[in-house]
Amino acid sequence: MKPVRTSFAVLRYLVLMVLSGLLAEAAPAADLFSETFDGANASWEVNFNRTQLGLVTHRRHEGIKVDGRAAEHFVLESLQPGAVAQFGHPLPPARVIDDLQLTVWVRSNRPGAILWLRAVLPHQLDPRHDRPAEVYFEGGRYTGPPGEWQQLTCATPEKQKLSRLAMLRSLMKQSQVDTREMYVDRAVITSQFDVGTVEMFVDELRFGPIVEPASDAVVLAGAEAATRQNQVVELRHDRLIVKDRPFLPRMTPYHGEELGLLKQTGFNVVWIPELTDRGLLNGLREQDLWATATPPNPVSPSGNVLQAKEAGFLPFTAETAPILFWNLGTRLPGDSHKFLLSWASQVRNADRDFRRPIFADVVGNERDISRDISMLSMSRHALNTSFTLKQNRDWLIEHRHSAVPGIFPMTWIPTEPANANVDWRKRLRRAPVVIEPEQIFLHTYAALAAGCRGIGFWKRTSLEADAPGAQERRLAITLLNRELDLLEPWLATSNSNVWQIPFEAAAADGDSRRQSGKTDGAPKPKYEGQLEAVVIHSGDTLVLLPVWYEDGSQFVPSAMVADDVQITVPFHETAAAWEVTTTGVRSLFQPRGRGPGGTRIKLDHFELGTAIVLTTDPEIKPALERSIAAMAEGNARAWIDLATAKRNRVKAVVEQLQSVAVDNLDSESVLAAADRYLASAEQSLQSGAFNEARLRSSQALKLLRYVQYRHWRFAVRKLSSPVSSPYTVSFQTLPDHYQMLARLGRSRASMDGNLLRSGDFEDEDTMRVEEWEHSQSYIDGVRAGAELVRAGRDGKYCLRLWAAPVPGHQLAGGLANSPVTVRTPPLPVRSGQIVHISGWVQVVAPVTGSLDGAMLYDSLLGPVGALRWRETGKWQRFDLIREVQESGDFSISMVLRGMGDIRFDDLRVVPHDPQPDAQFAGHSKQVPQDSDSTRRGPFKFLERLPKLSPLRRN
Repeated sequence: MKPVRTSFAVLRYLVLMVLSGLLAEAAPAADLFSETFDGANASWEVNFNRTQLGLVTHRRHEGIKVDGRAAEHFVLESLQPGAVAQFGHPLPPARVIDDLQLTVWVRSNRPGAILWLRAVLPHQLDPRHDRPAEVYFEGGRYTGPPGEWQQLTCATPEKQKLSRLAMLRSLMKQSQVDTREMYVDRAVITSQFDVGTVEMFVDELRFGPIVEPASDAVVLAGAEAATRQNQVVELRHDRLIVKDRPFLPRMTPYHGEELGLLKQTGFNVVWIPELTDRGLLNGLREQDLWATATPPNPVSPSGNVLQAKEAGFLPFTAETAPILFWNLGTRLPGDSHKFLLSWASQVRNADRDFRRPIFADVVGNERDISRDISMLSMSRHALNTSFTLKQNRDWLIEHRHSAVPGIFPMTWIPTEPANANVDWRKRLRRAPVVIEPEQIFLHTYAALAAGCRGIGFWKRTSLEADAPGAQERRLAITLLNRELDLLEPWLATSNSNVWQIPFEAAAADGDSRRQSGKTDGAPKPKYEGQLEAVVIHSGDTLVLLPVWYEDGSQFVPSAMVADDVQITVPFHETAAAWEVTTTGVRSLFQPRGRGPGGTRIKLDHFELGTAIVLTTDPEIKPALERSIAAMAEGNARAWIDLATAKRNRVKAVVEQLQSVAVDNLDSESVLAAADRYLASAEQSLQSGAFNEARLRSSQALKLLRYVQYRHWRFAVRKLSSPVSSPYTVSFQTLPDHYQMLARLGRSRASMDGNLLRSGDFEDEDTMRVEEWEHSQSYIDGVRAGAELVRAGRDGKYCLRLWAAPVPGHQLAGGLANSPVTVRTPPLPVRSGQIVHISGWVQVVAPVTGSLDGAMLYDSLLGPVGALRWRETGKWQRFDLIREVQESGDFSISMVLRGMGDIRFDDLRVVPHDPQPDAQFAGHSKQVPQDSDSTRRGPFKFLERLPKLSPLRRN
C-alpha cells in the first residue's frame, strides 16, 4: 500500500502546484482592457478598396455615444454594391482561454457589421506569407434596427478554436500546427455595403480577462516580423517587396548581352543560366540588376531525380545573394505538381537564410501548383495566331482565377515568333516573322489588364542580334520598361481586383485617311468592343491604361489612333487627372462631370503609350515630372530611333512587294509623309521639345502601321483566315506569300489528287481501315464523343465532335484538357510540295469552357497555325496552304477544346508540285502576270485549282 500512497501524494502535490500556477497566472486576469474613445484622436485603422468606397469622415464624435464624452465615428461613400471595409484596433496581448471575451458597442445605418478577434501563433510560421500564422474568431453581427446601438461580443471558445485551426492546417497543407503561446492582439470589424452613404459609430470596448502570454512569445513574433523587414525580398500577400520597397519584376533571359545594355533597356531581373556564375552575379549587382536562376535538383548516381524525402542539397551561401527569386522553368505541365512540390520543398530547406520566393511558369493545374509556388506565371504565344489579344487577356484572367488567392501572378511577353514559325522557316530558308513593336506594347498592356504583377520579356536571341526587327524590339522594350518604371509605385502596390471599362472613341481623320484619299466625310466608327481601359487601383490613386483590342492586331496592327475618347471611372470627382507619357505629364483640363458609374474623363487624342493617373495626392504630379525630366531626352531619342528603324524595314518590304507586282497601294506617298514627320521629330529633339519629338515620331509610326495594314488586308482579302497561308501571319513575310501563290498557280495537280479519300465522312468502315485516330480525355462531369451523323452539307454524313456536361453536374471554370480529338491518317507528302487543305465547318452549339473553342490544324505548323471557331453559324468553307519542308507523313487534327457541338465535312488534302523556275528564287525578280493581274493578282490561282472528281459515296 505504501507505493500507492506515495503515488497519490505525488499526484496531489502536482495538482496543487498546477492550481497554484494557474492562480498565479490568473492574478492579473482580473485586469480588463477598456477603451472609451473619449480622447481627441481616432484610434481605429480603416482598410478598404478606394475604387469601391470613399472615406468621408473618420473622427471622434461627441454628440452620439453610449457613455462618456465621445465615440469613434466613420462615414463612407459606397460606390459599388458589395463594397467591403475592415476596421481594426490593437489590443493588449492575451492568451487564448475559454473566458476571454471582447465586447464593443456599434451603431450603423446599415446592418451586417461583424466583430472578430485576431489570434497569433508565434511558434508557427505560415509558409504562404513567411510570417507567424494567424486565425480569426468570429463574433456577433450588427442586425439593427439601423440607427440604434447594439453590443457585439466575440469570444475564443474551444470549439471554434479547433475549427479555425483545422482550416489553417488545410490552407497551409500541414498535418499539425504549433499552438504554443497562442494569443489575441487585435479587434476587427468587417462590413459589406450596398451603394450609398454608410455611417458607423463604435464605443465602449471591453476586453478580458487578460492572461498575459509569455513575454518571449510576443518577442518571438515581433522578432519574426523584424527579420522579415530586414530581408532583401519577401512576398506580402500578392506584393513583392525588395529592400522594403514594392517591386515590379521586369525580367528577361540572359543571352550574353553587355550588362550595361540590359540596364539601359530597363530590366531589373535577369534569368541567368548558372547560379554559380559569380562573375555574372556580381556584374549584375554592379548594374543594380537582380538575378533569377534555376536551383539544382538532387539526382541519384544513375541520374534519377530524388524526391525531397530522399535527398536535399547544401544550404545556399551568401554568394547567391544577388539572386532575387528562384526560377523552376517555363511551360511546366500541370501534371508535374508532385515533382514541383518536392523540388520547391528542397529549395526552401536549402534557402532558410534568404527565404526567397519561388517562381514557375506552368501550363494547367494552377490551383494545386499555386498552393506550393508563390510566384506563378501563366503564358501562351498569341501573336501570329488566330487567338486574339483580347482572348489572351481573358485567358490570363481565367487561369489567374484558377489559382489560389494571394499568389503573385506573372506572364511572359513574346518578343520573337513562336518556335514552330521560327524552325520551319529556317528549314525553308524563308524570311523570318517579325514581332511588331506595337504588338509587344499591346501584349504587355493586356497582361497588366489581366492583373499580372510581373512581366517577363521572352526571347531566344540576344538583344544585340542583327536581324530584321531586332533594333525595334530592343527600343520597344526600352520604352515599355521606362513607362512601367514610371507607373511602378502603383502597379506594384495595386489590389488584385483590376477591371475593364469599355470606352468610346472616334476615328482620327488625320494623315492616314488623307493619304488614302478617303476624306469623304464618312461617319467615324465607334470601335465597339475593341476599346477597353484597365483600371488599376493603389491607395488614393487610380491608373487607367486604355487598350485597343483590335481583331487582327495579333497579325498586323492597324494605325490604331482615335479622337474624342470618353472614359467613365468610378472615382472621386475631385481627383486630379493627369495624362502620363514617357516624355511628359499633361493635365486633363477638359471639364469632368459626375455621371452614371462615376467620373467622366475626356481625351482629345488616344494612341499607344497613353496612361491616365487619377489621384487626390498633390505630391504625385511633381514626383512624376521629376522622374520624366530625367529621362525625357533619352525617351524622345528612343522614339525617333524606333520610328526610323521601322521605317527602314517597312520600306524594304514594300520594295519587295512591288517587285512581285502587287497592286499599287500608293505606299510611296505615305512613306514620304512619315519621313517628313521623322525630320520634324529630329528638329524638335534638337530644340529641346522632347514631348513634341515623341508626338511626331508617333505620327510617323501611325503612318507606317497604316502602310503595313493595307498591304496585309489586301493579301488576306480572299483567304478564309489570316492563318490560311503561313506567310500572312505577319507583314514581314508577305513577299513570300505572293511567291508561294505564284508557284502554286503554276503547279501541277492530278484530277484525282485528294490524298484523303475518306474525308467526305460517308463511310465509317473506310475511316477505320485508313486508321483515323479518335481520342478523348477523361474530364469529371463531362461527356464527349466523335461520330458520323446524317447532317452534312449536302444532306449526307459529316463528322460531329461534341462535349456536354453530365446532367446535374456543375463545372467550375474552364476545361484543362480537350474532351475529344480526331486526327486523319498519316498522308505521304514530298519535300517541295505545296499542300492545299480545304473543307467545310459548322458550329451547331457554341463552344464554352475554353477560349480556344474548336480547332483544326496541320502537323507542319501545329496549334500555332490553327483555325478556331466558337460561335454558331452556317456552313462555311475553310482553306489552309502549307509548304512541305521534308518528305514524310502529314496529318490534320480536329480538336474540340471546350463543350459544344461542331461538324466537319468534305475535308480534302491536295498536294501540288510547283514547277521549278529560277525567277522565283529571290525577291528582286519580277513575277510575270496575266493581263488582268491588276484586278485579280496572284489570287487567280484559286480560280484555276483543278476541279477534283467526285469521291465515291455509299
